[in-house]
Amino acid sequence: MSNQILKKTIISMAGLFLASSGVLANITPIQSGQDWLDTNGNLIEAHGGHVFQAEGKFYWIGQDRTHNNNTFRSLKCYSSDDLTQWTLENDSLTPAKNKELPEEVIIARPKVVYNEMTKSYVMWFKYRHPNGIDPNMRAGVASSSEPCGDYAVEDIFFPTVDNVSHYAGDTAMLVDDDGSGYYVISSIGELKDGKMGTLVNGSRDRRMKVFKLTPDFRNVAELLYDFPLETDRKARREGPALAKIDGKYVMLTSGTQSWKPNQQKYSTATSMAGPWSEWKNIGPASGFTSQTAYIIPVYGSEQTTYIYGADRHVGKKLIDSRYVWLPIEIKDNQLDMKWYDGWSIDTKTGEWQASSK
Repeated sequence: MSNQILKKTIISMAGLFLASSGVLANITPIQSGQDWLDTNGNLIEAHGGHVFQAEGKFYWIGQDRTHNNNTFRSLKCYSSDDLTQWTLENDSLTPAKNKELPEEVIIARPKVVYNEMTKSYVMWFKYRHPNGIDPNMRAGVASSSEPCGDYAVEDIFFPTVDNVSHYAGDTAMLVDDDGSGYYVISSIGELKDGKMGTLVNGSRDRRMKVFKLTPDFRNVAELLYDFPLETDRKARREGPALAKIDGKYVMLTSGTQSWKPNQQKYSTATSMAGPWSEWKNIGPASGFTSQTAYIIPVYGSEQTTYIYGADRHVGKKLIDSRYVWLPIEIKDNQLDMKWYDGWSIDTKTGEWQASSK
């Protein structure tokens, strides 16, 4: 290549970079931990939820905590074209619309995936009573024909495979490239003879469990992987989030520290059936005072960016809980994330950059 051609190429590339930077500079930055308002000027209420893509948009569904409580009020659903401007579409799950879900229970960790076979959006959530085991830690399944539609509850149950029932805690879901569906829970144990409240070994044995779903995504078909038993409380994991990154399956989790700051960790595998790697640290020991909830893939024309989506729970005043979103940075097959007071992403190209101070 001649020096003249090389010079023109460098100038051209520099122009593209500046144009890209200029576009990003005009995009509303994501500012973690701040008050995020919807297009009506109200605080976004989508705690412990999930962000998913459908029909050319992003959708965000999660708990409403305007009553300053973790018990069931509604699961609100928002839509966005750019991950920054969010419009409230519907109260997709409420006690009034769903008589199977009383207000005194906790409906948390909703995850939504699309099932091609039934042409429906399938939601799994955690169903828990705030006191005692009965009827604690069951899974709920609901469905809708629209991403933010009214979800009809289809079942509330203990996931059961080969006559073994499992307590269902925090939830993650993934649909693979071949259309297979997977479900991950942070379980506190297995039920003896399938009887509610009667634990195998009489103890709460917490571990992560990976299941393959039935073709309609309404039930579990097979237990694929049981993570090692977490006997050390500080080593126990919850709050799973799933993504497929560069051909590998990635699971992010938090520690079981009652929403206190703790180290977020991740594990990887070449198959959902494992083996899964040992947990590795991602981000600082404080976890940016946040708990993993989901991973947002942004598939752009130039690159794919994965976003760490998390909640900053304020246990003593839940109405003040906020959100933390940060780009996951990948280098030498290792994942990491850094704090940015503000950063912008172009959802069309997938490119991101930290906001200038």
